[in-house]
Amino acid sequence: MKKFNIVRPKKYTKNNEEKTAWLPIGIITEFDNGNQILELNNSSETFQIFPLEKKATNNVEKAVESADNIRTENIPF
Repeated sequence: MKKFNIVRPKKYTKNNEEKTAWLPIGIITEFDNGNQILELNNSSETFQIFPLEKKATNNVEKAVESADNIRTENIPF
């Protein structure tokens, strides 16, 4: 299991020099099986994280995806 801090930058000036403070906003926990959970500070909810899947954006792509799934072994010719 791995844990990752989620932070956001906050710029400030000290002695006429711009600096960055990193403010914690949550944690991501990654389990050995690849599943991940997002826990945000100040929230009683947890969120499951899934990989982003490419979706067909037009009818041509949908037709190609459907054609790729056709089983041809039972076609008699």
